[in-house]
Amino acid sequence: MKVLKYSLMVAVISFMLGCGHGYEGEYVAIMGSSNEPVNAYIGNMGDHNIIIGADYMEDEGARSEYDKVFVRKSGKESYLVFKNEEFEEAWKIIDKNTLLQGNDLIHVRLVRVK
Repeated sequence: MKVLKYSLMVAVISFMLGCGHGYEGEYVAIMGSSNEPVNAYIGNMGDHNIIIGADYMEDEGARSEYDKVFVRKSGKESYLVFKNEEFEEAWKIIDKNTLLQGNDLIHVRLVRVK
């Protein structure tokens, strides 16, 4: 009976360690602005793909690895945080398929495609 109990505990712990932050996948990055002239200018830059993994972000083949990628709650908002020893980068979670970074003047929206 103890063997079964310990085996179950090991399985649950292994499952929990294997769980990521839930936002792994391929995204399209869309730049935007609430200012129409700025929006027209940055709209011409085009969209590109970004891949988010368990501990990295890959942008057009350039991979940035992080010590930790996790979800942080702050008040009513949630953020996907990419953290290294030197810095951290936070993306506001809009929904399970959309992340946002920036402000009204210039922002980048990541929309999951895969």
